[in-house]
Amino acid sequence: MHLSVFFENKVILFINVLLGLFFVLSNFESLSDITGTNTMYSFYLRFLIMFAISILLLFSIDRGNVLSLKIKGLSLTFLVSLWAIYVFCNMLLTTPYLNMGVITIFLSSYFWIFIYFYGLYVGKYNTSKSIIGVFFFILPILLYMLIFASNRRSLEFENQLASINYVMYAVLLLPWFFLVKSNVVKIFTLLLISGASFFSMKRGVSIVAVLLMLNFVYWQFLRNNKKSIFFRFILLILFLFIGVSLLFFVNEFSNGFLLQRFLNMQEDHGSGRGDIYYLVIKGFMELDFFEKLFGSGYYSVSLNNVTHSFEALSAHNDPLEILYDYGILGESIYISFFLFLIKRMCYFAKRNPDLSLSYSSSIIIFIVLSLISHLIIYPTYFVSLTLFWGVVEGMEKKGDLKKM
Repeated sequence: MHLSVFFENKVILFINVLLGLFFVLSNFESLSDITGTNTMYSFYLRFLIMFAISILLLFSIDRGNVLSLKIKGLSLTFLVSLWAIYVFCNMLLTTPYLNMGVITIFLSSYFWIFIYFYGLYVGKYNTSKSIIGVFFFILPILLYMLIFASNRRSLEFENQLASINYVMYAVLLLPWFFLVKSNVVKIFTLLLISGASFFSMKRGVSIVAVLLMLNFVYWQFLRNNKKSIFFRFILLILFLFIGVSLLFFVNEFSNGFLLQRFLNMQEDHGSGRGDIYYLVIKGFMELDFFEKLFGSGYYSVSLNNVTHSFEALSAHNDPLEILYDYGILGESIYISFFLFLIKRMCYFAKRNPDLSLSYSSSIIIFIVLSLISHLIIYPTYFVSLTLFWGVVEGMEKKGDLKKM
């Protein structure tokens, strides 16, 4: 990666650095339950970063170039725009915003949308390489925080590791790292982040890691016709051996705790998710017709304490959260968004097979994490994927996909 790439546009570089800092601060803020430290300053700093990036996008980026992108029929940009309009209408029609900071909720709802359009701009008029460079720089920081959190938590639980969420920040960066041409870099980052996923003891993230490795095998070995069958077979066996060894090494390191968590899924119902899903569905059925159609407002599953829990939990499932918060109309847009991503995956698989690994990986992450956790209502998680999709759409509009 040539250094001149990083200085093509100072504003773009500055925004990319702010995004990297945003991820690091989000990860650090999540560590407060481990360290016992007050992270309000990081919360406010992260909020200021979101605000600063939004202002820069509104006043420093040539909005005319982005808005000049013609939307022909149904497209990802059209669906993102439709969602932005619908969320604004939802804010006007629902009441939870009276109890929460309007600016905070506005940024939480719109930040990933701003980042998507920023990605369109970067993809069509600049380059994604500086973004990848920043993400490569912060990856060791994220992994160090993960190891630190694991060590602290293992001490608190008498040397028994417990699952931690912070690894998701590293996993969400993998589609970007798969854009790098070097197969060595792809394999190294995949195995490194997969190992971190297993080490986190987080079942959902471990499932994502396994699926990403299988996806990598499919696109790099089974669908790759550039190398001989024998050479691909040797690489495939070697890669699978390392991947399986990594999984069992982490399991042995945790005294069998990793695989035991999967065996306990029937007993704990996915850490209580089964009970949460039932209560959210029940709560939705008790809404009046207007609320079923338009929703109850952003984060209302938690605000209304639908789960009847001490901590006022969210739905831990994007489709259910969106159904309750944004109603049937919002759910329809969400489903359309998901189906269009699958359509785009099929399109890129035919036109640009080299992009298929990255794009399919982003969809795998989106599907699994949306079903077992949250992406849309937490901008800290979703922005990496929406930035990626925006860049790809921008480069496709420019006709530059072959150069990725």
